[in-house]
Amino acid sequence: MIVMNAGRMEQIGTPDEVYHRPATTFVAGFIGSPPMNLVRGVAGAAGFTAGGQLLPLPSPAPRAGELIMGVRPEHVALTFDLKASGWPVRVQALEMLGAERLVYGTLGETLFTARLDATALYPKVGDIVNIAVAPSQLHWFDAATSARVGA
Repeated sequence: MIVMNAGRMEQIGTPDEVYHRPATTFVAGFIGSPPMNLVRGVAGAAGFTAGGQLLPLPSPAPRAGELIMGVRPEHVALTFDLKASGWPVRVQALEMLGAERLVYGTLGETLFTARLDATALYPKVGDIVNIAVAPSQLHWFDAATSARVGA
C-alpha cells in the first residue's frame, strides 16, 4: 500500500503497518475511521502539556520539546472516576453507531474522540471523564516536520 499526499509519497507498507505505525501525521489522520486523535503540545519530564493542561504520561515521550501525540480512538480507556490517573475530557457529543459509540470531547483545547463498545457504560454530554491510554498505543510525531519520532 502507498499513501500519497499532494503527489508525494508519505508511506509504503502493508495496511497493518500503515495503520499501526503511521510515518507522518498525514497518514495517521488519513487512515482509520474515525481518524487518529492528534494533540499538539510540549513533552517534558513532568508529562505532556497541551493547551495549558499538563497530561501525565504512562511512560516518557521519546524526547522533550514540541511534539504531536497521536492516539487511536479505539485505544482509549474511559473512566468516570476523576480521582483516577488519566486525562480529563469534557464530553461535547455522543454518536451511536450500532455496535459502537463515539464519545467526542475536548482534551485541553483539542477535539478528542474515543470509541467505546455500545454496551459499555457511557457518559452524558457535559460530563467530565478521565481517559487513559497504554504506553504502547501512544504515537509521537515531530511538531515541525510531522514525521514519526521514536520507535
